[in-house]
Amino acid sequence: MTSLETGIQSESFESVRSRLTDNYREIEERAKTTILEERTVSNPLFTGEREDERYSVATIGLISGPADAFFDSAKSTIEKVEPGIQWVPDGFRHITLREFNFNPLGRKAAYIDATAVRKYYEALRKRFAQPQKPIRLELMKIIPTIDREQNSVAFVGAFLPKTDTEIIDIRRQMNDAIEETGLSSASRLGEIRVLFSTLGRFPHPPQKHGDNVPFLSTLEEINQKLPKGCDAIINNIDLLSSTPGRYIEVDRHVYLIPPISLIKENPSGETHFVKPAHRKMLDRFQ
Repeated sequence: MTSLETGIQSESFESVRSRLTDNYREIEERAKTTILEERTVSNPLFTGEREDERYSVATIGLISGPADAFFDSAKSTIEKVEPGIQWVPDGFRHITLREFNFNPLGRKAAYIDATAVRKYYEALRKRFAQPQKPIRLELMKIIPTIDREQNSVAFVGAFLPKTDTEIIDIRRQMNDAIEETGLSSASRLGEIRVLFSTLGRFPHPPQKHGDNVPFLSTLEEINQKLPKGCDAIINNIDLLSSTPGRYIEVDRHVYLIPPISLIKENPSGETHFVKPAHRKMLDRFQ
């Protein structure tokens, strides 16, 4: 049975939005409670207590449009109350579409090399050889989150599908492309639980003055200014491979270029691994 035949594709647009909205509210409330009760800790990957050895091969969608501009504005406001935040650099805000291979012990333990990563890329480029539709999302709000591995704080842009379930179809197509090629996949394709774009992470717990956490108050003010229907557009699929290092969001990754377009033909041709700075430069000429 391929993912085409699972119950995933039968989800309605309304049910996907409703489920994501409920998930976001639960995640936000849990994070707020943890922060207000002062149960958060420093992030050991930022404080130098340990190195991030996790390895993954994943597809992401770099976001553009009004939501990305809104994040720029939010950043300047949040920096006034929490200047020590580690930000995801401008131009690399993204949503993870599908993680194909993951190993907490690193690349060698995952038995992945550059040749294997290119196989994932070629399978996807073949599947998306012809133009389709861009992914359109709507920014619901910016919310705080708590790291899975320890109670350190981050915050994200929480998105909903804008007009259709195109993102579900794209994920299904990516999954089928990998399965049909016989490449390994980290997990079974399931429901979309969240559509998050990480914006920043706290090296240390947020400041608290009495009963007030300025960061949380500032988020509330920012979200009140969020334009209705603020959208984000994803035109390309990027395949990235992570590398060990201190936890710096994008410098740990290398990309395969050219990115796989959702809106233009993707002919076969030469590919290159590039670091993020070169990936960003490439965007300027597309």
